[in-house]
Amino acid sequence: MMLTPLHGRISNWAEQRFQHDLVTLKSELPDLLAVLSAAASLRMLAAAHRAGRGIVAEAILLLENRVAGLADALAEFPADIPVFVAHERVFDAIAGFNMHRGVLALGRRDLSP
Repeated sequence: MMLTPLHGRISNWAEQRFQHDLVTLKSELPDLLAVLSAAASLRMLAAAHRAGRGIVAEAILLLENRVAGLADALAEFPADIPVFVAHERVFDAIAGFNMHRGVLALGRRDLSP
């Protein structure tokens, strides 16, 4: 059958054609996933806080360079939840290690029935 040679030619062509895009995607994907997961985590905390499902948001700490990218997620929190912004050195000192993702959120589980 001609499928194997055809498949090989298509694979080679696709690899050559999209090599630059694959390299770009590979280098940018970790940052993209970090933003998505941070935003999703913040949104889940905000939703649980609003719904009164036993989780209370208490404070959020962000690296300076993460504020703009998370503005929509931060807007979901009530105005009384403090959002602190810190320089990388301060943030790492608070976390105790290199916190390259740049997002810490403090929530409390409400133990009352």
